[in-house]
Amino acid sequence: MTGMTIPGLTARERGMLRLQGSVLVVDDDEGVRNLFLELFRPDRTPIRVSGSGQEAISMVKQMAPALLIVDVLLPDHDGISVLEEAQRIDNRIIGVVMTGAATVELAVRAMKAGAIDFVMKPFQNEVVCATVRRSLELYRLRAENTVLKHAAVRSGAVRLQSAPFQTFGDDGTLRGGDGLTEYERGLADGRRHSEAQRRQDLAVLTEAVRKFDAARSVLQRTVADEIIALALQIASKILHESAESRREQIVVQVKAALGAVQESDGVVIQVHPADVSVLEEMRAELAGGQNAALKLTIEPVASLPRGSCLLHTATRLVDASLDTQLFRLGDALRNRACHES
Repeated sequence: MTGMTIPGLTARERGMLRLQGSVLVVDDDEGVRNLFLELFRPDRTPIRVSGSGQEAISMVKQMAPALLIVDVLLPDHDGISVLEEAQRIDNRIIGVVMTGAATVELAVRAMKAGAIDFVMKPFQNEVVCATVRRSLELYRLRAENTVLKHAAVRSGAVRLQSAPFQTFGDDGTLRGGDGLTEYERGLADGRRHSEAQRRQDLAVLTEAVRKFDAARSVLQRTVADEIIALALQIASKILHESAESRREQIVVQVKAALGAVQESDGVVIQVHPADVSVLEEMRAELAGGQNAALKLTIEPVASLPRGSCLLHTATRLVDASLDTQLFRLGDALRNRACHES
């Protein structure tokens, strides 16, 4: 029907087409309610807030919102039941559920109650804004579609066709043009409806499982990174304190590094000036465990922190500092966690 104009819109219908839609947010946390008010104040989006399920239902009865955003856990009601009651009052309401812990069972219940999306706590402002705008746009399109259909029927652009004549079979049974009785047609419709409902439930369940798995993977990665970072922070503090109080720590580091350059004839060891005397005292022991012809040169470098140690050979540079070893340990732990996941 390209180029066709639908005439005859009433004033009420024109108002519905201009309607952006109001939002009702239901959460017992005052901070969450204030967050929504502040987020959409610049857009002048009409927003009402409620702290309980009973109050929210009363507000829906007074004036149904375009979008109902409800927390799952309320002090007096289950958030899903509030959404179901709101849908019974006005089935045009778009529903969005807020939760801090999504499960497959919760996702299925929410979708059956009329929810089209989840908002996970803690919130990301850009995600909340995108969800609200997308939901209000869906409400606007539905309202516009309904208005245009009514206007098209009134204008005659859409005509209703007469139902085909029904005939009686030889046995006196009333049959339609498809040769089926009313009972047989009802059974066929029931089977089609049941199959469509089954496919819809399966799609809802599949999407819920996907979202749950994605949320779990993100949580696992975040927890693993935080644990590794905390462990390295604690280890760094302990080892640095140990390097200050135990003089032999720098000797242990140099010995370990010398083991990696056994083939070298000459090694230059750079350390903090305060650690030079310790290594000079242990020079014989350090050289004794290596090649007898090994020549050790110990250089003080003021820019190096206590406990740091750099070994230079003709062909290699070995960083035996505590921080470097900890960074390598952290990278190894993260790589192993990635391979295991």
